[in-house]
Amino acid sequence: MWSWRSSSSKPEVGWELSLWGAGVVLSAFAFGALEVVPPWAWLALSLGAVASFSCALLTPRRLVFWFFLGFCLAGALTLASGPTTAGEERQPVRFSGVVRDGFRPVETGWSTRLRVLTVEGPSGPENVRRELSLTVGGSASPENLPPPGSRVEGAGELVQRGKRQSLWVKTPRLLQLQGHPGGVDAFREEARWRLVETAGFSLHRQRAATLAAALVLGRREQLLEEETQTLRQAGLGHLLAVSGLHVGLVAGLFWTLFLLLGLSPRTRRWLLIPVVVGFAWLSGGAPPVRRAAGAAVLLLVARQLGRPLELLPTFWGVVGLLVLVEPGLVWDVGFELSAGIALALVRFLPELKGLFGGGRFGTAVSVAAVAQVASLPLSGLHFGMLPPLGMVCNLLAVPVATVMVGLSLAALALACVFPPLAGLCLDGVGFGASVLQLLAGWGAKVLWAFPPLPWGLQAFLLLLFVAALLPWRGALGAALGVVVMTGFLVARAYLPPSQPQVAMLPVRQGMALLVSGREGRLLVDAGRASREALGALAWWRGAKLDALVLTHPDADHVGGAEAVVSVLRPRFLMLPALFWQRSEFLSLRWQAEKRGVAVVPLFPGQRVRVGDVACDVLWPPAQGNLPDNDASLVLRCGLAGVSFLLVGDLESTGEERLLASAQPVFADILQVGHHGSRTSTSWAFLKAVSPRLALIPTGTSPHLRFPQPVVVSRLRQARVLVLSQKQGFKRLWVGQEGDLELDTSPPVFVRVGGD
Repeated sequence: MWSWRSSSSKPEVGWELSLWGAGVVLSAFAFGALEVVPPWAWLALSLGAVASFSCALLTPRRLVFWFFLGFCLAGALTLASGPTTAGEERQPVRFSGVVRDGFRPVETGWSTRLRVLTVEGPSGPENVRRELSLTVGGSASPENLPPPGSRVEGAGELVQRGKRQSLWVKTPRLLQLQGHPGGVDAFREEARWRLVETAGFSLHRQRAATLAAALVLGRREQLLEEETQTLRQAGLGHLLAVSGLHVGLVAGLFWTLFLLLGLSPRTRRWLLIPVVVGFAWLSGGAPPVRRAAGAAVLLLVARQLGRPLELLPTFWGVVGLLVLVEPGLVWDVGFELSAGIALALVRFLPELKGLFGGGRFGTAVSVAAVAQVASLPLSGLHFGMLPPLGMVCNLLAVPVATVMVGLSLAALALACVFPPLAGLCLDGVGFGASVLQLLAGWGAKVLWAFPPLPWGLQAFLLLLFVAALLPWRGALGAALGVVVMTGFLVARAYLPPSQPQVAMLPVRQGMALLVSGREGRLLVDAGRASREALGALAWWRGAKLDALVLTHPDADHVGGAEAVVSVLRPRFLMLPALFWQRSEFLSLRWQAEKRGVAVVPLFPGQRVRVGDVACDVLWPPAQGNLPDNDASLVLRCGLAGVSFLLVGDLESTGEERLLASAQPVFADILQVGHHGSRTSTSWAFLKAVSPRLALIPTGTSPHLRFPQPVVVSRLRQARVLVLSQKQGFKRLWVGQEGDLELDTSPPVFVRVGGD
């Protein structure tokens, strides 16, 4: 018999709809991960459909039927939407749309949300999502870009990364304004300017107006990156991004207001429906807000009609419907977090309500605990780090954010009719922001690295997570399994390696080389992407880092350095003295000093010892006028009787100058300069080093043709064993007396001479 009801006394009731939703989610994950749709995929779905209907005929409860029904429906829709793109694909398009928000600076230009009207590719209209991220490159400023509410047409590229799509325009000249701003987004822009005008010339109020615009209008482009980064690291970043949480906060505020006015529950529910819809409209209607508002309206209408809806199966049904409409949602971090936390709260809050005592405080602690535990594995997988103090921070921060949202709405309403009172409301918002920053600074003091997981472990963790959210008696055991597995993965990242090793970390572009001894670990460079090196360090058991060494300021060597410093907090950050005052390093030095990391300038002739890893600094000189690559830091390191020469992006001119300085460059293993470029590793330099092995850190997806064949040929002619990251080589282990074990299949053992 179909039932939507469930209760703590009979948790197994409500299985049908819950299993249907779980089948939809698991199928969207499984088939959405396919880069190529194999022939067996449709066959598997057909067999699943046959099995589900067979179960419906043969079993009385038909539980398997509902699971397979959801699984087959979602699988068919996911496969019909096309395979997941491997890497990145770009194709030229012409498009039109409406600018939703103001443009904010990003690494490649200026970015905003675009409500898509049309996208035309070479072969006709493209199937894209309703809203896409639009990035405009070239030289531009926000004043020269279309304001919110503007209809625009442009020519650019549709960028596909996995299931994620975005639009890229090379220059502002390729983006044309069509007509004057209008609609809800123009209204939101006008409301933002009202808040700014109310703030006047007070910097404190200007900052508060920016925060108020973010909290109730969804306009985050003016927020300071330093503030948002600290909040993210402490697990509080969701407070400034309008989401389902804010829908709940607004609903709670107005429910309390209606209660104080003495309105009946039925009247309160009817009034709350337009409030929720209006807030979703006012805040820009981002997908998480639309989903939360839709679910809230559904529940309110059901209660008004007297329907006995039970929350857990109803939430599973809503999640399943959303995924059926848009299968790619399961890869959206915002959807994963909001759906996972909401389901966890509905599933476990009734059972844990008395664990922390009765009353509102006990309930608040229970909510914070369940939300924190549910978010940990998801945050770790997506962001590569976990804030262990996040539960306490959220427990204290959510009430503060609730007051800030209420004051922001009041300031917005009063800005047009009574600006002085609106200014006082902004003062309250500013005070709340100071409290949030204080909490975030405390919460960000302890961060744990979380490793990127292979597909097998991700699938196992997903199954445990879904099982913990179903209405059955084993849910608590599955939840404990999620907690134990998450804790094990974090602890493993900080364990010392079984033996000394040198690893080329799997960053897509650039170089990140981990040298691990039994007593010391140092990372040389950190790749281009912001968190790739951090995640790789966690997987390769390098999270307990002693030193981060940067060879030169190129983006593909320092892009991930700030994340490593912020999360892992190594004992030392080491930079060439020649680059000490370079602008690329000033922010990083400030971040390091703020977190208690000692910043050390390196000079030629200096010896650095990190545990059992000893490094001699050979290059560059402390002063000079050299191109960045030719001024790359050169280290000659010794580990367990084996010598390594690390040269960064050193090119032929730098090699000649280094040889002329008469520094000892002989080494058993050479890190090939500039990722194997033809401008590096000259014959004279190769002869002076005389390596037995050559490591070529190209990155796993180099955008140039690295390593270049002429360099590989030169190395082989010199009888050097070439180990290229592009060919899949990852690391080598250092044994006793110069024995090396290469991480190949099957393993290869090499004997090299010591120092």
